[in-house]
Amino acid sequence: MNQNLEILHVDENKIPKEINNGKNNMNTLMIDKFKNIINEESLHFHVSNIFGSDRKSNFKAYNFTANWIKNQLVDYGLDDVELQHIPADGKSLLSDWITPLAWDVNEATLDVVFENGENKRICDYAKLADSIIMGSKATGANGLDTTIVDIDLLDLRKDRIDGCIALTERKACDMKRVVFEAGGVGVISYFHPFPNEDQDSLFWNNCWSDRKGGWWQISSDCQILGFSISPNQGCELKKILSRGEIIQAHAKVDSKLYEGSLPFITGRIKGSSESKEEILVLSHLYEHGAHDNATGSATNLEIARAIAAGIDSGELERPERSLRFLFMAECYGTIAYAQYRQERMKKTKAAISLDGVGAKWPLNVHREADCSRSPLGPALAAVANEIYEGDQDAVVNIATVEVSDTLLSDPAIGVPTAWPHRGCKDDTWHTSLDTLDKIEPKVMKEMAIIVATTLLRFASLKVKDASYLAQLCMNQGLVNLNNKKNGIAVTETNQFILEHEKNAELNAIEMIKIFAFKNNEEDVSKEIDSLKKTFISNCDKIIKMTKDDLVIIDDVKSLFEDNEEFDKKSIFSRTLTGHISLDPLSEEDFVEAKISPRWSPWQVAGFWWIDGNRDLEEIYKNMYGEFQITLKALTKYYGVLQKHGYIKVIN
Repeated sequence: MNQNLEILHVDENKIPKEINNGKNNMNTLMIDKFKNIINEESLHFHVSNIFGSDRKSNFKAYNFTANWIKNQLVDYGLDDVELQHIPADGKSLLSDWITPLAWDVNEATLDVVFENGENKRICDYAKLADSIIMGSKATGANGLDTTIVDIDLLDLRKDRIDGCIALTERKACDMKRVVFEAGGVGVISYFHPFPNEDQDSLFWNNCWSDRKGGWWQISSDCQILGFSISPNQGCELKKILSRGEIIQAHAKVDSKLYEGSLPFITGRIKGSSESKEEILVLSHLYEHGAHDNATGSATNLEIARAIAAGIDSGELERPERSLRFLFMAECYGTIAYAQYRQERMKKTKAAISLDGVGAKWPLNVHREADCSRSPLGPALAAVANEIYEGDQDAVVNIATVEVSDTLLSDPAIGVPTAWPHRGCKDDTWHTSLDTLDKIEPKVMKEMAIIVATTLLRFASLKVKDASYLAQLCMNQGLVNLNNKKNGIAVTETNQFILEHEKNAELNAIEMIKIFAFKNNEEDVSKEIDSLKKTFISNCDKIIKMTKDDLVIIDDVKSLFEDNEEFDKKSIFSRTLTGHISLDPLSEEDFVEAKISPRWSPWQVAGFWWIDGNRDLEEIYKNMYGEFQITLKALTKYYGVLQKHGYIKVIN
């Protein structure tokens, strides 16, 4: 950045202050009711049972969890309870995601023998399920004798390790294919996502794909052994090997890869209206951790129990819209639900994803990508701020989009989805430290109250609710504008970012109309249109402050010059919905593409902006406003998608 550019700082006192602080009588009333209906003992019961089976990290256990969830929903009086099996055969497609190959394990151990004759067991599934990598090959009944080799000292493109098992501090999945092609029989990894934390803990690994960007083991992947050990264990082995000593190993794994299933489960609290419209709460199962994500599904289950019980006792009114509760495999189950229940999805007005909601970390409320921004995020944050008032440990942030089970917010699916979480990727994430003793039942109860209160707001929207939600969005939009304005150079391109922010929040305010009912949609529409005018006026006052101080003019048109792939007036259509993985690409094509959109917010949003109407210029303006990416990066991405049939130019 040019050091001579003037940096603008806005006088906070000049920003219109006509928005309330988020407190609301209905929120307060519902919060007080849910404090009595939702209880920590029930939450602990749920989280203990889900963790108790899912921590075993195999598909037999996962199916047990699914049936337990189904039975609880029935016991709690929900209707339309269903358990739907989806393929786990390693070859079926959900969107473009190849489903995992089912895997079970009964026994898995790894013993090492040193030159001095000492024998030590460093992995034992019976004691710690995290020590075996999901998808690991079986050894046979007698086990396998081999030698450990430190591959971090080798170049496996040239060096052979025939019959040996590889030791590495890198991710096991990153080294799997290389080890296999070099003749190795397996991988022992002491990778840890938080190297400064407990060095005696170890990484849990359900990623056993052959390539970067992949995830679970699928049928076309190679099959080798996989073990996870702690950094301290790994460094000890590495030190011994560095002295030139030989370490023998005996691995015994009783496992099988097979074509199975990975169920999703849903239940409903029927609404009082005949519209068949629903609000959805979803949470993923089938991970090893108490926090990630037994807390999310336990909280989801408790919300269902509490609302059903509250309605039965007369403490709560039955909501006008039905409430649907979904439990599934992360991403795979969400995609399957959207595909298998398309007619129901058309009636689903909004969703809240629960993932990591039981730790004393700041509450981050992730909103949708700007192409589908909704009032859900500000509504959740407002309830949270009221509950957490005076709690110094509970900071509430309205955050940008993150990719996971929020994929329903793709405009082509049309279900805005917010994700509130407290510490989803904290210092226990995907490690053996993610255990029940780290969970805070008080935090889970608070999160359940936040979500339940917000659910009922959207399930029975009145005109005054629409006004309240619009004001929350207006307030957040002005905060966003001010934050983006302060500390940035006063340039035409940054003016462009501010205009984008204004329009994105306007879309969120406009979206409130979809929650109206036939008997109040006209009044809601009038109220929203009136408040939008106020919001535009307030935004323009802030943006005008920037324009008045504009000292350096850069050429916005230059943003569009670095484009050799497509004409800027190109209009695209796409063949899939949700977020894409590129799983069907060959290894060579995947390497050539040099992208992996599975967990990339900007690549997901770039796919979602394609609607068959917007041209490249309009899409890029929105993408630049949200992510400040280059046109070259976007068109290169689109080139890959076009080459492999994900999108096509239609004009």
